[in-house]
Amino acid sequence: MRLPLSVVITFFGASTFATAEQAGKCFALEDSMVQVLDADQYYDLAEKLGDCGEAGQNHAAILMANAKRIETETRVASKSMRRVIVLKNWRETLNRWDDLQIQLVWIWSEGGLMYYHMLFRNDAANEDFLASLADNLPLTGKPLTKETTAKIDDLLKMANARLAQVEAQIKRSGYKPPISMASFAGRLEDAHAALKAQFQYAGDDAATQLLLSRCKDPTELWE
Repeated sequence: MRLPLSVVITFFGASTFATAEQAGKCFALEDSMVQVLDADQYYDLAEKLGDCGEAGQNHAAILMANAKRIETETRVASKSMRRVIVLKNWRETLNRWDDLQIQLVWIWSEGGLMYYHMLFRNDAANEDFLASLADNLPLTGKPLTKETTAKIDDLLKMANARLAQVEAQIKRSGYKPPISMASFAGRLEDAHAALKAQFQYAGDDAATQLLLSRCKDPTELWE
């Protein structure tokens, strides 16, 4: 999850985030990898760390994402460091795509905080998803089938349609989004190109379908 610095400063200064006292309390408590992985959900971890507010849950989700990443990478690295790199590329590609989709819904809702917090929490879900595929990710790529290429292209078509909706709403309402829309279409194109390149390392058809389905998940936020 990456946000422009101006956006981060704006929201970090708001009441949404924990006070210095709360943050200190969180860091003072047990947040070892074992403790973090033992939590069922980020809310449970936030509760254990002493801050169940939105900021505490964001912090817990970030801890869970990193702990799961380390656990998965350690397991995979015991057999193949090359596969760790493939896994890293998948992580970055999925997070990049998802972040753009969530940002679109965030702007569509004119700054709805639920979607803002989702930008911090989605990475943990992606780590859980990738952990289930990591051991079987291929070390060499293979050309995409026409069917897979068409499905990836459909993702971009859907995203561009959402972008057109957002831009039309901004024009009607006069809302000034916290993220610049000037380069959004280009960012979608770049993320789409990255998806196409990375899907060469999806593996068998079953894994390809799971990854395609995962890429569609953020579009459900529009329903």
